[in-house]
Amino acid sequence: MNKLLLANTALFLFGVSLNAAELFNDGFESGASGFTYVDNGTSNTGAYSITTPGADGTGGAGHVGDNLVQYASNTIAAGYIKANGAVANGAQDFSLTFDFKFEQESTYDDAMIFVGDLSNGNYYRIGLGENSGTQQVYQISGGVRDANTTTTYSASTFTDDTWYSATINWASGTNTLSFDSVLFGDMSSVVSFSTILDGSGLNNASIASLAASGVEFGFGTFNDQASFDNVIINGVAIPESSTCALLAGMLALGAAVCRRRA
Repeated sequence: MNKLLLANTALFLFGVSLNAAELFNDGFESGASGFTYVDNGTSNTGAYSITTPGADGTGGAGHVGDNLVQYASNTIAAGYIKANGAVANGAQDFSLTFDFKFEQESTYDDAMIFVGDLSNGNYYRIGLGENSGTQQVYQISGGVRDANTTTTYSASTFTDDTWYSATINWASGTNTLSFDSVLFGDMSSVVSFSTILDGSGLNNASIASLAASGVEFGFGTFNDQASFDNVIINGVAIPESSTCALLAGMLALGAAVCRRRA
């Protein structure tokens, strides 16, 4: 029985709360230690650093540069930074809020968000860009982008060197992934879109099945530079292995009691 199925079964049988809680909160004020740079061999080593100031004009922000994340079909997705220790249950709702900005380099400046089973290479990559038609979602399987998974979700665009605040929500009941953004410190909507990921089409698996062992979160770029700040993740945590062992024992005990009563 995998960890997610075991956790959900035990939580249901023993009445443990499935309420969402804050799983991660990092504004890069203590440096780079809240995130790990993942290099899949097709990006620039050491492309993660702390830059100042952060979104609010003070402190720091996480800077990711020139990662050369491949976006063509059947190519390997390259480097990103991963939020340490944050693993959400994809069978339940979760949310990710963060601030971001593109660093001006040339055309097609961008940022990317990674949501899913990053450790095993099965996740969705949400692409954000300054050009019309570059707000897109891609499915990654085994670390390689699946073919025919590009859909443009918004014609609206972002501007270089401007901080934005964004929220990504996963509604497990409807298998809906949504993205909303506003200007930092302002409620003016910029880009918003949503998509159904329920396995009914080609390469649009539900996050609950794509990331059966838990949902992790990462940040990167296509091939330019971007900065991120004030990352907050809310959701239902996946128990650690020791907790899963305890839950397995509880399940076994419950089954034994039921047999005796029978």
